[in-house]
Amino acid sequence: MALEEKREKRPPVTPMMIEEEAALRNGSRGLPPGPWAEAAGPRPRTTERHIAVHKRLVLGFAVSILALLAVTMIAPPGAEQPAGRPEEEARGGEAAEEEEEEEEEEWQRRRELPPWARPRLPRYLRPLHYNLMLNAFMENFTFSGEVNVQLEVRNASRYIVLHAHRMHIEAVRVAEDKLAGGVRVARTFFYPQTQVFVVVLNRSLEVQRSYNLKIIYNALIENELLGFFRSSYVLHGERR
Repeated sequence: MALEEKREKRPPVTPMMIEEEAALRNGSRGLPPGPWAEAAGPRPRTTERHIAVHKRLVLGFAVSILALLAVTMIAPPGAEQPAGRPEEEARGGEAAEEEEEEEEEEWQRRRELPPWARPRLPRYLRPLHYNLMLNAFMENFTFSGEVNVQLEVRNASRYIVLHAHRMHIEAVRVAEDKLAGGVRVARTFFYPQTQVFVVVLNRSLEVQRSYNLKIIYNALIENELLGFFRSSYVLHGERR
């Protein structure tokens, strides 16, 4: 006699049942997978380790704030201004003015006018040749220039004085015989009273020697009869 096993009849497995079983295993409270299931899923609980880490971060942030306040209070007045070129340039300008005043006082003690205060240029330098290059920019009426002057020294001096007015000097170089080593320029300045530009050297130029003076500059093309100026005329009713 064959024994028959009694089997419990179960309903057929459907895709919905598989999804619900998977959701239960994932802990999403029986919701089908999707954004709602992710929002309703279990979230990790805050542990003691996490709390300790948070405390350390907060403590470190507070310490950094206190240190910043302490440095700000201890810093001397004016420390917030960056120490750099502006202050150095200001000091350099003041030093140059002091040197100029000292030189003028020395000339006064000699009872002589300094070379830049005289109505005529000094005769201890004789220009032998000029090489002038100009670039004019008519859109804004400015120009840039470069001049090379060959100088002959008649009397030793450390000053080079030449006429200049309303110009911006970019660079000044002095070389011996054009090819030899340069002579160091100590400083330069304008003297508006006589409209001259003065180059002060570290040492005196030697007598009966030839030197090359190079100046790079820029300025406005003036609208009056001064230096490199512009003018206009009307032809057939058109201004040119």
